[in-house]
Amino acid sequence: MTVNVRQCLGTLAACLSLGLASGAAVAQDRALSFASALPDKHIVMSAGIQPYFERVAQQSGGTVKWEMMSGGVAGGFKAAVEAVRDSLVDGAVIVPLYTPAEMADSMVLADLGLMLENPLVAVGAFSETVLAGDPRFLKTYEKLNILPLGGSATAPYHMMCRTPVSNAASIRGKRFWASGPWGIMVRELGGTPVNVSASELYEALQRGQVDCVIGPVAWLKSFALWDVVKVVTRESMGLGVGNWALTVNLKTWKGLSPKAQEVMASNLPFLVGNHMFAYVAEGAEVLEASKAKGVQTVALGPDVVAMLDKARAQVRQQAIDTGKRRGVEDSDKIVEAFFGKVAKWEKIVADAAAGPEHFSKALDAEVYSKMRR
Repeated sequence: MTVNVRQCLGTLAACLSLGLASGAAVAQDRALSFASALPDKHIVMSAGIQPYFERVAQQSGGTVKWEMMSGGVAGGFKAAVEAVRDSLVDGAVIVPLYTPAEMADSMVLADLGLMLENPLVAVGAFSETVLAGDPRFLKTYEKLNILPLGGSATAPYHMMCRTPVSNAASIRGKRFWASGPWGIMVRELGGTPVNVSASELYEALQRGQVDCVIGPVAWLKSFALWDVVKVVTRESMGLGVGNWALTVNLKTWKGLSPKAQEVMASNLPFLVGNHMFAYVAEGAEVLEASKAKGVQTVALGPDVVAMLDKARAQVRQQAIDTGKRRGVEDSDKIVEAFFGKVAKWEKIVADAAAGPEHFSKALDAEVYSKMRR
């Protein structure tokens, strides 16, 4: 029975019960390939993708197996979209930040990260907006032959540097791994944004190509940055939102049996909830462990804090304007709808603070069950 792909993206139930293929779905006869520029020890992989694939294999009776290619062996983040689109791999971690032209509507949301503080709220609002809200997002991914399934957000960003920083004078002239609103803020502070892959950050810091990284403190461990970073700022600087821990090639999804699709879909709330709670917890643990590596925490000077506040106040309009320049229609409505979801998820997260199981149930109720209807 034929199922229209666009219709199926809007109603996951059709995908699960009828299959995406124009003919009968077939059982998997090979291990599926999954590419990630993240290393195995990164929390998205160790607490998200790896246990998710194990659950899927177990619950499918071993008929759905995934093989991981981590650490960028199949290419970096920029290559991931092309690899999934062209069936070079069956799935991948995708970060729209590296391919903004292809995912301009998702980038409107990603550009708001400086205004966000709670990763659980961020991933909940993002997931609902893209997967169960405005259909334009899934249409964008459909054109890329990609089915996004498991959203992700980072823990709060901090400034991590090779040399001491505090006030604007100490930042001036330094090269930062920063983009989007963080890149704008760095420029206004007299620094220079540098664009390198996250998997290359260690070498870039070690060689002096980059002086500072604005990212989650968990990266001190997952990318071994604590071997080259000397100071971490106490103040948070928003977070990364709009990422995908799991995307799947549409042709691959078509080839899975309805049972296999159902097993994968039913475990998506676990995938997102488990790695997000682990991500949040890991930050504090890594910061404490970094002390033994000689990493110091420092407070930002009032001039930098003032610049950070100024940058936050400008982010909303900047995201709208950048979206329009990228050809996104009604980018202001996207932003308005997203912050409506943020307010909703702030209440949900407050009620789900007991643990990932409660958060996963909320994801199923507010996101994945709506896709199935």
